[in-house]
Amino acid sequence: MLKKYSLLAILCYSVTLTAMQEPMKSEQDQKNWFLYLPDEICNSIANYLSFDDFETEEEFIERTKLFINKPLPENYYQLIDPNSSYFHTLRGEYQSRGFLFALCPNDAKFASLELRHGNNHTPKLSIADVKTKKFLISCNISQGFYERIAISRDTNLLATISAITVSSEFLAHKLTIQKINSPNEEQIIELDPLFRRANSGHAIAFNKQGTHVIIHGSDTERVLYPDFLQHIITPVSLKISKTSPVKKTLKHYFFQQGIFIKDWNCRQVVQ
Repeated sequence: MLKKYSLLAILCYSVTLTAMQEPMKSEQDQKNWFLYLPDEICNSIANYLSFDDFETEEEFIERTKLFINKPLPENYYQLIDPNSSYFHTLRGEYQSRGFLFALCPNDAKFASLELRHGNNHTPKLSIADVKTKKFLISCNISQGFYERIAISRDTNLLATISAITVSSEFLAHKLTIQKINSPNEEQIIELDPLFRRANSGHAIAFNKQGTHVIIHGSDTERVLYPDFLQHIITPVSLKISKTSPVKKTLKHYFFQQGIFIKDWNCRQVVQ
């Protein structure tokens, strides 16, 4: 932490020094003083900012770790498909055994998986836009003993943890990552039986880029076993269109915020 503060102090000094050395030709230039900073300083500043579509591995772990025991706000239950057979039992309740829930990494999309939908009890996935409260996706997925779900930022990927019966005396778990619009394209990883997942619906999540999935372990196991693995990060091997940057830059941050800066090849983003 001290190292980060020291670096931030150096950045502030560099920004001030650069601003003193570079004359501002107009009032507009004064507003766009970032144009006078070297790329190295701009990108170093960007490392301290939060992006909607990019995060480092450290940020990924910390973000999901903080969210793991966070209860789902009650207003999110408005985003459950009203045609669900269990919908009436959820009003005013914080949990239901009939559903699994997930928020995408930037909290813009909300997913609910109804475990027993209709007469044939087919699991039904619904995804809604948090801001507009409009349903974007509603589809059935294959039968399974699902315990956790996660969706990617672009809502093109679904990750699930489900139980599988290996023998009459042994129950294992698997991680499945699949394309929502093409469920036959999937990636399956059998989980280590010694790995104990955290007892939370938010124990699994995608990173903001949609390139990796994290599964958090139980804190109670660490008390008994100090070397217990606290999380597993799995790369996504499915071929998907990449819409995230490869690194943090101040230019991309301004683009995300809808800020136009003259001569920086940035355009106004329509919200």
